[in-house]
Formats: sequence, structure tokens, C-alpha cells
Amino acid sequence: GGGFGGLNTALALNDLPWPSDMKPTITLLDKKERFVFLPLLYELCVDDASPEEVAPTFKSLLEGTDIEFVQCGADGVDAKT
Repeated sequence: GGGFGGLNTALALNDLPWPSDMKPTITLLDKKERFVFLPLLYELCVDDASPEEVAPTFKSLLEGTDIEFVQCGADGVDAKT
């Protein structure tokens, strides 16, 4: 998921020094198109922050990385494959 934990994990995995032949494909899944930073909602309401600062798209957050974003939910994980 694209909350703090999932986003941070994806970015950390992307930054690890993988051997070029072993770098995994990193895909971040979330039902929503945007990461919402709730503590900034007040600033948005009083016009001290822009919508992109409070709720940037995952596409913009992951720009410049090798992480793929797919907007969807997941029903489970197949750990065998």
C-alpha cells in the first residue's frame, strides 16, 4: 500500500545497492491515485499549502525512481512465485 510504510519501503528498496543482474522490480500498489498527508489539511484549508503539497500523486512522488505504481487493490500475496 501507498501509506507511509509502503512508500518508504519501496523507496528504500529502490535505493539499495543491488547488483545490476539482481535488482528486483518494485511495484507499489494503492487504491488511490494520491498520497494524502493529513497533517497538512489545515494548511490547505487556510490557503497556506497547495493541493499538490498535501496530496501529491504517486506518479509525481516516484518520478526519477525505478518504482512502478499501479492503482489497484490486492486480495492476497502469492509468496511461492
